[in-house]
Amino acid sequence: MRQRTTREVLRDKGGLSTSIIETLGGISLKMIGTVMVGGLLVGLLGFWAMSTASASASSGFQASNLGFEKAVSSSDVVVGISGNRVGLLKDVTGDKCEVQTWQPGSNTGKVTLRVDTTTVAGVCTSSTPLIAAGKGSTTSEPLFDITQPVLTYTNLGGRQILFNDVGVATLASGTKPADVRSIDWDDTRPYQVELKLQSADKDTAKTTKKATLSAFTNVDNVTQATDDLRYVPSPSDDPIPGPLRIRDVSRSTTTGEVIGGVREGVSVTFTGAVCPTGPTKVNISYTQQSPTTAPARNTVVNAVLTGADTTVQFDGVANGSSGAIDAVATCVTDGIAERANTLYTQPIPATQLTVVQNPEENKHDLAWTAVSSLPTSFAVSWLFGAEDRGVIATTSDLTAQSTNSSGYNYGTTSTYTVVASVGEVTGPPASATISTAVPAPVATKITPASTGASWTVVTCPFGTKAEYASRYHQQVGTDTSVNWGAKSAWSTTRTLTGVTTPGYGRTTVEVDTRCLAHYSGVGSTTATSSAEFYQPEAVALTVDRSTAIGTVFKGGREGAQVSYTGGRCYNGTSSNVEVAWQPSMPTGQKKVTDIRALVLTASAQTADLGGVANGADGSMSVKATCSNVTSGSATKASAYTQPLPKPEPVVDQPSSIGQRVSWLAVSSLFTTYNVQWTSTNGLTGVEGGSDTTSLSYIARPVAGSVYGHTATYVVTPTVGNNTSEGSNSAFTPWPATSPATSLSWTANGVSAGTFNWTNGAACPAGTTKHSSSMLNLKWNTAAVGVWAEYKVSAFALNKTTDPSGTVNLQGYPFQYKVSSKCVSAWSESQFVDTQSPTFYNTWTTPAAPVYNAYTGWKKVEQPAGSIYDICRNHGTSSCSVSAYGNSIQLQYKTFCPTGSSLGSNNVHARSWAGSHFDLPMNSWDGWETGRVNQHVYYQAQYACKTPWGNQSPLSPATAEYAVLVRGW
Repeated sequence: MRQRTTREVLRDKGGLSTSIIETLGGISLKMIGTVMVGGLLVGLLGFWAMSTASASASSGFQASNLGFEKAVSSSDVVVGISGNRVGLLKDVTGDKCEVQTWQPGSNTGKVTLRVDTTTVAGVCTSSTPLIAAGKGSTTSEPLFDITQPVLTYTNLGGRQILFNDVGVATLASGTKPADVRSIDWDDTRPYQVELKLQSADKDTAKTTKKATLSAFTNVDNVTQATDDLRYVPSPSDDPIPGPLRIRDVSRSTTTGEVIGGVREGVSVTFTGAVCPTGPTKVNISYTQQSPTTAPARNTVVNAVLTGADTTVQFDGVANGSSGAIDAVATCVTDGIAERANTLYTQPIPATQLTVVQNPEENKHDLAWTAVSSLPTSFAVSWLFGAEDRGVIATTSDLTAQSTNSSGYNYGTTSTYTVVASVGEVTGPPASATISTAVPAPVATKITPASTGASWTVVTCPFGTKAEYASRYHQQVGTDTSVNWGAKSAWSTTRTLTGVTTPGYGRTTVEVDTRCLAHYSGVGSTTATSSAEFYQPEAVALTVDRSTAIGTVFKGGREGAQVSYTGGRCYNGTSSNVEVAWQPSMPTGQKKVTDIRALVLTASAQTADLGGVANGADGSMSVKATCSNVTSGSATKASAYTQPLPKPEPVVDQPSSIGQRVSWLAVSSLFTTYNVQWTSTNGLTGVEGGSDTTSLSYIARPVAGSVYGHTATYVVTPTVGNNTSEGSNSAFTPWPATSPATSLSWTANGVSAGTFNWTNGAACPAGTTKHSSSMLNLKWNTAAVGVWAEYKVSAFALNKTTDPSGTVNLQGYPFQYKVSSKCVSAWSESQFVDTQSPTFYNTWTTPAAPVYNAYTGWKKVEQPAGSIYDICRNHGTSSCSVSAYGNSIQLQYKTFCPTGSSLGSNNVHARSWAGSHFDLPMNSWDGWETGRVNQHVYYQAQYACKTPWGNQSPLSPATAEYAVLVRGW
């Protein structure tokens, strides 16, 4: 077997259009892009690039990618200038160097990617100058309207190489990984070159706006040649292993970290590599080339091989990564190696996709599981309903959010698909579906009415509309049966019409509400609301004055009693009854109401309402509604006038200012009173008509005209348009007439004189005092104690004297009376009498008595045995004349006037011896003279008297009359 140099091995294309290294270098990042155009999803595109809205841009990126990879892989020297120019130098025949410079250019103000190529003399070195833009022998412009390109370089050890603006390479700082050789870590020659491009064209599809062109050089650290050749082979006679073949490469089920439900490890099965003698050392490695390079992962088998299958496991092979499985077999250390190579891509497992509803109805929240330890791109797309497709995002996150037009998600099934890509490797799609339910609406609020119902607008989410369906049933009286009518079709109508609730009845309305999605036509669950409407029974009423409530005025209370029937509510429901008085005249009055809750029956109810003023006009109404429910009303109103009571005038007796008429108020409202009067004296109310707001009136008739007559007063109150009339009559008596005083009598002769008196107080104004006198006397002794009227004088104005004119009966008693009265032009008062004291007629002195006794004495014998005889000592009436013959009766003739008799009298006797004795006239007298005759002397005097004991003056005394008394 011919030995081959390392360079030859690497250059060997083995039937490929490029060598293995070129093939590895030609694997670019697989680009995944999605774009929404007209709501359709443009799917995943080809392996190297994606089809876009701009075909020229997409093909430009693809062509640039292929050209760049080829130029890098075939180059002998790579020189970087700053971060945006790279020279790819390749030795050609004739010791010349082909210089190809990739750099930015300018065309019509747009940045372009230019590739300038020329050939210069000499072998390619790192100091070979690059070509300025547009100065090459050949120039191409594969990309137009891009941003400034960015170039990055890494060496075999994965360490970044930095070039300044003159092409001097330096290494980025960092720590060498343990599995990286120092020679590779410290190498300043580029192994991987990446060119990052981005379109500046806004119309270019999103998936083609960015691209990373990645390519690999052929550098290796074996024995470095001084002529900058990459590999310098050394001849050897070492034993060579037999042919080595990698028979199978697959995912390990035992080794590697579990990500996405599978292990990031690889299982490699090889055969062959049998050494002639002894064991074979097989170094099996995996070198990740895509999406980025990574330190090789390897394992070593050192065993005597027989040609049978040998399987090894090693970890660190990330899902979605692509690279080369390189098996190198040697029989001795640093001996000739037998190689076997194969490309391997670790499949990407299906991610686990979960879709949930976001709180916002037009958004869905997506989450999925990681599928690789490498940076992963997830293309998220959706299928909306049956046809609409779109792209959510291409992201490295494990979450995404779908945002649709508001309202479109309701009721529609959305299918979401996530495709994971690591570099250019794509995993299987993972799908999940979700349907956003149309939210159930809140129940509408029904407002029932007597002829139907209406209900409030229910706000449904954007993209849906509220629809309603209604039905109702009615009940009357105490009927509790339920018979629903047909439910209406779904509509946006929010009224129920043509439904009249009967009196004493109830209507129950039920409304279903749903939200209907515009796009899907799917409705939500329904919300049901119901409401009841009650209609009271019709009302009838009568009104009268209240006897129980209201301010009391003369003649009636300011209150009304309303009697009403009806107003009942369905099935014993309590009724709110408002009895209202709405006054209209006079203005300024307040409405009065009485509201109470009652369970009404068929019987009449009464309500007493205060504040209904006397004389007020207005309307009395009864309004019934049903308590604690939605209810109509039953109202009955009736015009009503509160009667104005009749006043009851009180008439006072006249005073100095007139006759006062007063009355009590008949209303709390402003009231005027008209007062008129007439009198039985024929006078009318000349002063009688008057309007007043006070409660009294003073009539001023002609002075003195009221006495002895009846005056009738009529009081007419007026309140607004209403009047009444009350009257009262008053008889005005004459006031007591002041009697005469100081009655006296002046004698003007025997049985004659003058009556004198003083009149009493003056009569009332407009009247005069009249007086008369009347004589009273006793006629005779037969009429003792009886007074008789004898003479009456005529009444005369202010008379104070009258002649007495008495009869000629001396000593007789008499009285007189004075009658007084007041007199007006229309009447006179009763007279009042004043009785005088008793007066007596004057006497004349009667004449002296004349002795008319016996002229001689008769001797009287002393009876036998008598010791003393009284008859001998002044005889008395008891002394019998027959017993004493010598007794004498003292008789005198007197001269008393007619009608009088002997009054006081005395007969004075003087004896011969000087003894004195007094005896009444006509008494008997006797003297004891013994046997001697003696003279006795008598002297008499008397007065006259009337039967009432009145005596005249004493008469003159007679001279002594001598009488001789004979002795016995």
